[in-house]
Amino acid sequence: MGLFGRKKKSEQGSQPGGAKARQGYWLVKEHMDGTDSWQCSECRSVFQSGADVCPNCGAENRRVRRDPAWVDELEGFDAMFDDN
Repeated sequence: MGLFGRKKKSEQGSQPGGAKARQGYWLVKEHMDGTDSWQCSECRSVFQSGADVCPNCGAENRRVRRDPAWVDELEGFDAMFDDN
């Protein structure tokens, strides 16, 4: 512990047993139907919502990166129904 009872940077984000917590981010894929899927950058598991810690691998995912997957989905539909 540092001054004033605060954790030192080296102690922050550590897991029990002294292991350093993995740092990652959520990749939020926005779909055409209006739903979102949240993918952990560390273990690639997909969930319907995000949290500060991945339920699968325990990575601290405090950052979010958005991926408009609906654009790719729309291109697929456009290719299927092409009128040329």
